[in-house]
Amino acid sequence: MEKMLTAYNDNNEIRLPNIFDFIETDVSKVFGGYGNFIVFNISNLTIINEKYGMDIGDLCISALSNAIRVNVLKMTNTYGFRFGNNDFIITLPNSLYPDIEEIASKVDIEFQKYMDERGILIVKLHWYSVKYDNDISSVEDFYELLFTNASQLGKNEKDAHRIIRHIIRAFITNMRSAASSYEGANNLALTDDISGLSNHRAGEIFISSLIDEYSKSKSGFTVLFIDGDNLKRYNKVSYEAGNKMIKNIGQIITDSVRSEHKVFRWLSGDEFLVVLQGIDDKYSLKLAERVRESVEKQTSNYIYPTTISIGVAHYPNDGDSVDEIIKKAEKANTYAKSIGKNNVAEWNIKIV
Repeated sequence: MEKMLTAYNDNNEIRLPNIFDFIETDVSKVFGGYGNFIVFNISNLTIINEKYGMDIGDLCISALSNAIRVNVLKMTNTYGFRFGNNDFIITLPNSLYPDIEEIASKVDIEFQKYMDERGILIVKLHWYSVKYDNDISSVEDFYELLFTNASQLGKNEKDAHRIIRHIIRAFITNMRSAASSYEGANNLALTDDISGLSNHRAGEIFISSLIDEYSKSKSGFTVLFIDGDNLKRYNKVSYEAGNKMIKNIGQIITDSVRSEHKVFRWLSGDEFLVVLQGIDDKYSLKLAERVRESVEKQTSNYIYPTTISIGVAHYPNDGDSVDEIIKKAEKANTYAKSIGKNNVAEWNIKIV
């Protein structure tokens, strides 16, 4: 494993690996069987952000990162991470340094010097150290050690409680950040960039969930496979025009169905998939026809009037899996195009 704590420069801000790097790294190597670790934080960063602005707050964090890098990380066998917004942890594994206070003091002096030179005089750097002689092989072990030693870190009971609250607050902040990052990544993975609709991955997941629920609810659903008949002409104008039309068609389709129905941008080009729930097969055909008419009418004054063809398949009558029900709707769509486009066709055994 490469040494995790190598700092790097990004837009003039020196950064350290974060808590997620810490979780993924070899924690037992970061701590060793015994040693010390030091936790640094800017105790009044909130006040600094409010009084001087977020840019100055970021400057303080960058300055602390730099002070740690210059005074600690140049030492051999040391590791450093930034936890959340305002906590930095430095580990000195398999070494019982007698001069922990000297190391922390050097970081403090370097940090305060940087701040003083910029006229920021209210910054307060807080730090505490923990000595350990047991293996720390997981993130859980690390936090357990923090809480176990919290009562010894403060000068008095009130100070110890303050440290415990800070540890809890920092942990919750990290978890919220993780949840937010996960949600953002998940939304990005399941959303189509051009139309803003959910994409085919989201569609497959959704249909799969409906199939799983069918054994209990016995409620079927209908799939409309929609393909533009002549949308590609807009790409000859420009890709921007083509993308705009895809977005427009997606919006027309969405506006033509109920809010409880789901619309997805499908695999390529001008393909869409609509999943209709809570309606019978006969009405789903009427709704498909309404979607077709809406697109034809609302694009009639465009540079290139646009139509769509729609293939219809019903679960469970036409298929008992995600792939099969979509395949049947797609074949019905192909048939709708073959008989002149701008049509709605329902899957049946005669369609090959």
